[in-house]
Formats: sequence, C-alpha cells, structure tokens
Amino acid sequence: MNTQTRRNNPGVAVFLGTLWFIAYFGARALLERPLISSLAVRYLIAMLPVVLAGLTILAVARLVRRLDEMQLRIQVIALSTGFLLTALLLMALALAQYAEPSRFATIRLTEVWVAIPAIYFIGVATARRRFE
Repeated sequence: MNTQTRRNNPGVAVFLGTLWFIAYFGARALLERPLISSLAVRYLIAMLPVVLAGLTILAVARLVRRLDEMQLRIQVIALSTGFLLTALLLMALALAQYAEPSRFATIRLTEVWVAIPAIYFIGVATARRRFE
C-alpha cells in the first residue's frame, strides 16, 4: 500500500467510530443499572464514549482535509442538510412535548441523537445524486 492510499484510507475513522458506538451503548447499559455506586467511576464510564467521539471527529477531519473539490461540496451539502433536518426534528419534538406533555415526556436526547447519522447519510445520498 503506497503512502497516498494509506492517507486516504478511512479505516482508522471507521474503527474509532465503531469503538465509539460500542462504548456508548456499553456505557449506557452500565449506567442504567445501579451496579456501580462510585460516582467517580460512573463519570469515567460516561466520559469514555465522549473521548472516543472526539478521536473519531479528529480522524474524520483528517480525511475531509484530503478530499477533492467535488467530495468537499458533497460533504458541505450533507452536513448543512443534516444540521437543518436535525434542528427541525428537535424543534418538532420540543413543540410536541408542549402539545402533549404526558406522551412525549419519555423521549430523551439519548434516543434522538442516534437519528443524526441517518439524517447525515440522507444528505450524502441526496448530494451524490445531484452531482451524478
């Protein structure tokens, strides 16, 4: 594998993203049960996915810096679409909670944020179709 291929290889970002995903659900499973009473240990468990998310963001940023102009345009469209649709989703959920508090009181941000990557990938698919 030559240097250019290795530099554009998303393997590190995918690996870190997978660890982040596993760590998030693992931490959530541990923290939802009263198995660990030490507050310091609970915070360590809670912050592990945050650290992995930060490392994933850095790895993705390294990849994005190496994209060509067309791929950068696709990413800008996908991110802006993802941001706006996420804002729309959060606004709709917030207003629904005001409309019927008892029904929507159980929705947590931990359940909503997992939709954000799906929204982003919809933006990528839309942008790619536009430039085909």
